[in-house]
Amino acid sequence: MRKKSILAYLMGVLLAGCGGGGFTENMPVFKTVTVHITGVNRYPMEVDVLQKTTVQAPVFSRDQNTQQCTSITTADVCAGTNFVGENLGLTFKSEAIKDAAGNPLPVLPSPVVVERYRVRFTGCISGVYEFPVGQAISPDSETQITIQPITIDMKRLLGLTQVPYTYIGGDGCGTPGFIVWAYPSICNALANFEFDLVELTTGKRATIKYSLPVIFSDYTQPDECPR
Repeated sequence: MRKKSILAYLMGVLLAGCGGGGFTENMPVFKTVTVHITGVNRYPMEVDVLQKTTVQAPVFSRDQNTQQCTSITTADVCAGTNFVGENLGLTFKSEAIKDAAGNPLPVLPSPVVVERYRVRFTGCISGVYEFPVGQAISPDSETQITIQPITIDMKRLLGLTQVPYTYIGGDGCGTPGFIVWAYPSICNALANFEFDLVELTTGKRATIKYSLPVIFSDYTQPDECPR
């Protein structure tokens, strides 16, 4: 069962009509092509801050005859918390520039390279983060580029600010399990991206700005231990 705030849902509805999920704030015009982002593969970007893992471990259980916690059985107990990075796929579209009559220019359209990007989040995560890309976009084509804007370290900063809880195994016998971190909050953010591009044959540079709603929460997956 996933949990999501009403505010996050409304944010997604309001921005869904902005072209492929998020919205591009500008469309750079190079000397031979124009480039813009047409959409993403995750909208809104729902981020599971923590993944709670389980192991089989011996725990006390209640004896049905004596009602005492004297029996030992094997049960799934929470063993710890994993942090994993989050990938995002963005589709970039390149179109050759034409003259006023709609005819191709007398020069060949150039590929464009996405060199790097920066991302900052409104709320939840502070700071500005920069990552390399180095992927080319051919003229008159759509290219999906996969990035990892949310790293393991970012999730650790979020998760470890919360109090841990102790999983209690067994049939009400109070057998302590492992200390497992939880992220009970829901944090709505807006990821603001800046992609630096360069047109290969001309050397002209430009930046694409793109925004996307992100929802940080403690989503419980079927294979995770319960809260």
